[in-house]
Amino acid sequence: MADSSFVIRDVRIFTGDETIDNGYVLVEGGKIKSVGTSAPSHIGAGVKTISKPGHTVLPGFIDAHNHADGGDPKALPQGIS
Repeated sequence: MADSSFVIRDVRIFTGDETIDNGYVLVEGGKIKSVGTSAPSHIGAGVKTISKPGHTVLPGFIDAHNHADGGDPKALPQGIS
């Protein structure tokens, strides 16, 4: 089984409540451990680090896509309410 710990850094993050313009997401054991503006110093040298400047991360979203009923303008607001 592949190691399920990694850091995604240099990304814009939307937490649902706030936006972090240049942040990181630390995943340990397949679960989000922390999110913030600078990665904690305890992250070991062996942890895979992924740098994605210019990308946005939405930590915690699971199967968050919506087809919005073929572009029906009434479907999108109904899908997120």
